[in-house]
Amino acid sequence: QSPINPNELGHAWPPSGNAPLMPFWLACLLALLAGSSVTLQVGAGIVLNDTPAPKLAHAAYVSVGNMVAGGLWLLILSILQGGPAPAKPKYLWSAFGGLVVLPAFVCTPAAALLGTQLTLMLLQTGMMTSAFLFDWSGNRLQITRYVSLGFFMLLGAVCMQLLISIPDLYGSDLAALLGYSVAALLVGVCYTLQAKMNNRLARDLGSTARAAAFCNLT
Repeated sequence: QSPINPNELGHAWPPSGNAPLMPFWLACLLALLAGSSVTLQVGAGIVLNDTPAPKLAHAAYVSVGNMVAGGLWLLILSILQGGPAPAKPKYLWSAFGGLVVLPAFVCTPAAALLGTQLTLMLLQTGMMTSAFLFDWSGNRLQITRYVSLGFFMLLGAVCMQLLISIPDLYGSDLAALLGYSVAALLVGVCYTLQAKMNNRLARDLGSTARAAAFCNLT
């Protein structure tokens, strides 16, 4: 029931130097694989959502089904991993990561209209912007010239993609393009918030697999 503390949100887990940390190269490889899995998920969602049913409503079923399936696999992984007994979450807000990303289902119809590439770039923009804000609020912001250059190149690519798409759309299609673009940006923010909440929850439950499983199943 405590308010969200920016310093808690920005704190890396595990907090002590006693626990073994993942090698940097392995973390980069897993991050690339995670990014690839998001692309596959978006593409699979478009295929599963290709039905006569209302696209937005049906996308919610697809999204929740994906989360439940992932949660079950993570639950099995967390059981096989073992580890210390989980503790009660120190902060109540850290247990609501699953609710934060419920709006993510809009990415399925958004990708069908905007294209997978633009949708993923909008998600990335939302995630990076919110991550910068979290780090800034927790006095942990470190931006190099290369990070700044990459971020502004991403913003430029998003703007160019939108400018290319707008002339071909009129009326309701144009409104849908702008609406889905804003929605994808906000979902990116939700993903970053979920990651920070799971980061805090993992410290209480004893592993990231437990935190992710709890998040998906709730």
